[in-house]
Amino acid sequence: MVGAAAGTGTPPDFTKPHLGLASAVWLGTDLLLIKAAVFTRLKPPWFFESYDLPPTDDNPEGMMGEDLNFIRCAIAAGFKPTVDLDLTFEVGHVGEHVFKVPRPAAKN
Repeated sequence: MVGAAAGTGTPPDFTKPHLGLASAVWLGTDLLLIKAAVFTRLKPPWFFESYDLPPTDDNPEGMMGEDLNFIRCAIAAGFKPTVDLDLTFEVGHVGEHVFKVPRPAAKN
């Protein structure tokens, strides 16, 4: 699985001009390449919401979305999600507004 806009556990140095691929601990599924073997190995439903996160001020119900649950199940089944850190800055999430991650300025 390769996607954009992810959590890598350890933040990469975003000031480098090219970041390449990195292991991910979560990925959004809005731009995600998924091998068919993932769906063959995982039991449906593949995408589901759950309420097993600790409640916080921002998430009082402890809701976990479909994207995170899918990736957690894939990791548990032995798959290794990967994020294309360069692609992350080239795509946006379209809704009422296009949400993009701005690339930080390079260090001199």
